[in-house]
Amino acid sequence: MGRRNSAMQGIIFSACIIVVGILLFLDNVGLVRIDNYGNLWPLILVAIGLGKLFDARSTIMRAWAGIFIISGALLLFSNLHILHVHESIIWPLILIGFGVMTLLKTLDRGRVVPVTGTTADGTSFDATATFSELAIFGGVKRRYDSQDFLGGEATAVFGGIEIDLRKASMKAAQATLDINAVFGGVEVRVPEAWIVTVQGVGIFGGYEDKTTAPPTQDGAPTPRLFVTGSAVFGGVSIEN
Repeated sequence: MGRRNSAMQGIIFSACIIVVGILLFLDNVGLVRIDNYGNLWPLILVAIGLGKLFDARSTIMRAWAGIFIISGALLLFSNLHILHVHESIIWPLILIGFGVMTLLKTLDRGRVVPVTGTTADGTSFDATATFSELAIFGGVKRRYDSQDFLGGEATAVFGGIEIDLRKASMKAAQATLDINAVFGGVEVRVPEAWIVTVQGVGIFGGYEDKTTAPPTQDGAPTPRLFVTGSAVFGGVSIEN
């Protein structure tokens, strides 16, 4: 999973460089007018959205990725004078998107799902093995104690999320957390026995790894947790 995320990030980064090159070429030949190269900043939103779209494991996160892509594209076209899009149009669209995601989240929580149990064919399951948390203009605090943790995702927008995994454990060799903060903060606490590899990036924000290396265990494989995502005008902290 870690290699897949790294490869996808590399592809998106390369694609953004190509797009910037094309825009600069069009500007030089007079087909597109770029008054200020700083006007290309919405490409950051598009890149983040594309990355989340490919990695999203839920409808809510796909909707969130779509908001990033559409907002970034509209702002970029406006800055390049391709479309006359005023901010008074973009912000209501963003609020509508937030409202849709909140509705989906509320409906999802309304479903009664047992924490553990057995399916009809006798297969056991653990609903706390993964998680998908979203905080918009609010806060979320969760503790997950699954003994077969498989990974999760969390996004904070003008809000905060605290995830406690200190009593969880992994049966698999590795798992991935996708953590994103936009004008918000996310704090994750993990077990001391896990090796944490932070691959998240900070864009006008901070993505901080506060973990310490676990003690050496003879004969037993050490679980590895990959942490991906981005912090845009926000902060993400991982500690054990």
